[in-house]
Amino acid sequence: MALMVEVVTFRNSLFVFLCVILGYSNVYSQGSVDLNLTEEEQQWIAENPVIRAANERSFYPFDFTDENGGAAGFSVDYFNLLARKAGINVEYANGYSWGDLLGMLERKEIDVAPSIIRNTEREKFLIFTEPYVNSPMIYIGLGGSDRIESLNDLRGKRIGVVKGGVPDITYSSRYPELDIVRFNNILESLSALKSGETDIAAVLKPVAEYYIGESPEDNIEIIGDRFFPDTGNESRLRVGIRNDWPILRSILEKAKDAISQNEYQFIANKWNLHSLVERRIALTQEELKWLSNTDKVRVAFSTTQPFSIVHEDGEIDGMIGDYLKIFSEELGIPFEWVGNETWAEGMEMLGRGEVDLLPLIISTPERREVLSFTEPIFSSARLIFARDGNDIFANMEALSGRKIAQVAGIAAVKMIREDYPEVEIVEVADIPEALHLVSTGEVDAYVGGIPFTAYHIVNGGYSQIKVVGDTPYILDYSMGVSTEKPLLASIMKKAVNSISPREKAEITRDWLSLSIEEQPNYELLVRIVLSFAAVILIIMLWNYKLRNEVKRRKETEEKLIRSRKAAEKANKAKSTFLANMSHEIRTPLNAIIGFSDVMLMDADWNKKEATYKDYIKDINYSGQHLATVINDILDLSKIEAGKWTLNEEDFSIKDTIEKSIMMLGPEAEQKDIKIIYDNEDNDENLTLYGDPHAIDRVVINLLSNAVKFTDNGGEIKINTHVLVDDTIQIQISDTGIGIAPDRLKYVMMPFEQARGEYDLNQEGTGLGLAIVKKLVDLHGGIFKLESELGKGTTASMLFSAKH
Repeated sequence: MALMVEVVTFRNSLFVFLCVILGYSNVYSQGSVDLNLTEEEQQWIAENPVIRAANERSFYPFDFTDENGGAAGFSVDYFNLLARKAGINVEYANGYSWGDLLGMLERKEIDVAPSIIRNTEREKFLIFTEPYVNSPMIYIGLGGSDRIESLNDLRGKRIGVVKGGVPDITYSSRYPELDIVRFNNILESLSALKSGETDIAAVLKPVAEYYIGESPEDNIEIIGDRFFPDTGNESRLRVGIRNDWPILRSILEKAKDAISQNEYQFIANKWNLHSLVERRIALTQEELKWLSNTDKVRVAFSTTQPFSIVHEDGEIDGMIGDYLKIFSEELGIPFEWVGNETWAEGMEMLGRGEVDLLPLIISTPERREVLSFTEPIFSSARLIFARDGNDIFANMEALSGRKIAQVAGIAAVKMIREDYPEVEIVEVADIPEALHLVSTGEVDAYVGGIPFTAYHIVNGGYSQIKVVGDTPYILDYSMGVSTEKPLLASIMKKAVNSISPREKAEITRDWLSLSIEEQPNYELLVRIVLSFAAVILIIMLWNYKLRNEVKRRKETEEKLIRSRKAAEKANKAKSTFLANMSHEIRTPLNAIIGFSDVMLMDADWNKKEATYKDYIKDINYSGQHLATVINDILDLSKIEAGKWTLNEEDFSIKDTIEKSIMMLGPEAEQKDIKIIYDNEDNDENLTLYGDPHAIDRVVINLLSNAVKFTDNGGEIKINTHVLVDDTIQIQISDTGIGIAPDRLKYVMMPFEQARGEYDLNQEGTGLGLAIVKKLVDLHGGIFKLESELGKGTTASMLFSAKH
């Protein structure tokens, strides 16, 4: 835990440093801001310039004492911000337990508690501000512990609580029968949980997330998402104030109202309390960490009104500005223009690593090599613009042999060159220059997007330039993120997807509410109307596609969650399997090596021939067992890889069973186990179409399990029977130890065994039944396992006579 204190102390220093560097001086500013305080409130502050605040020892990450003896945490930073806005100085009382601090508050030796939950007992000596943190109280336990889904699940559990905390008061007064273990602070409670002194602990969710994130090696996880009973108040942190100072509550409430969303979010990000900030953009912990460590996103664009406008103070405006403002508020990070003069310069800066984001760009194969693209935020049809009274170029074919102006570096340049090589392109710096060339007759036309061009026609006074034709190009504009910033790319994709179609439409309407003059050419007018209709249809289809995509992504996310849980479960099984293998492989190898060493080192071989014969038998047995283990692993791998080939033919079931009995008979005789074979139909020629070697393996494996797990003097029955539909049934039953009901569904999974933990008295890889099931499945058969603990197990196989 000392390491944790060092981490948070460094983080606190880094936070103050970043505040200075990044201009967040409002968070740590000296002096008050205008809170519209009354004369009485101002007089009170003048008479009480310093107040004493409680500082808990280890209420991480809200309120704790760092290694230097100073107050630290989210609540401390938040309360300091309140005090600075009000012009009040704060002294912290630290080094006391929470119970001691409550006593000092009651005796008015301390004035305020920056992080406290309101309850009836505390209302006797404290008044409270409105809550500034609203986060659920939950339960934590060691990994694999039973979930807490109801109050009844708490019974029989040792519950760790902090003395005087809400869980302590609630359970002591209302549920005295619960087994409550009290601690002075959360650190003591967590230590007891790790050592097994308690089974669960009740803490605020951000506290749990903080500890789990800082110390993943402790194997602590959230095992209950709701607090029982529901008090409706257990999750709200407030500032508690001595009850004879109501005027201080009024001052702090005004200071609280003056805290901006960005200020609150900045402090939350500092302490990795991202769950405190309501977001519509669901980010991973890795993405949130990236945001916490990044001061700004560098943005490149050409200043093309009304899409991208930069004011003298550096504020980004226009349609792009509206998007970036939303993202900045949601993500808590500023977007800063890099000052590129042209589009081409912005692309060059991207290549030099000086740009993170291009907020309005068309995706092309070449650009996808250096940029990751979001979903489109805007679509625009490209039309042909020319001087009024000149030729009407109804389509791109009509521009053959003519000159057109195009902005250098944009995607349309390459498209037109590839699709219409006979059109001569004159590259220019921006749209106004292109329109100027059209107006002076230096080029015949300009091919551009409707909203971009219309805006500059109106504002540039190019009334003689009209729409004269359409093109096949309807281009989607997305946001492009440097491929060197994969986490930012993931964040921006989520950010764009969080904007609803209605919001997109409102942003577009706000900035693109310009109309274009009609043309007397009604045929062309019809074509333009159709083009607009096509654009509208595309937007509608795109919106429909977006809704489906959102639905698909939600379904995919649910599948991924299920897959992750399955993978974690499989990984745990494989870990258990590997632990078992250390015994399965090491034991026979030790026997082989040990006995061999003894025989090699002893020169007096003849005198110990009988002993060495026993050694050789052990070596032979160990080698065979080791070969079985390895064969099981290889066979399962071959089956799962789809490389097991069945060599099918008609063969005698009776021969297979008798051969298996002969092989395992000596082992059964050693345990005085009787093996009974019952051919129910007395059909000596009962045959099955399949792979005889695979079925041999199945029967031997099942019979071996029956012998292995049947006690001395037990009985094994093998039964064959032809059912009404000519299905052949093979059953192997034993009077062995059986399998527990909660393990039955697992034993046919790879790497699982009938027991939860490995039993050294019984050898096995946990692969046998998995192989049996897969071999039966390969034959189109059905394998079923029934068992009752302490009474025995029955394995049944059903095969078609011909499959």
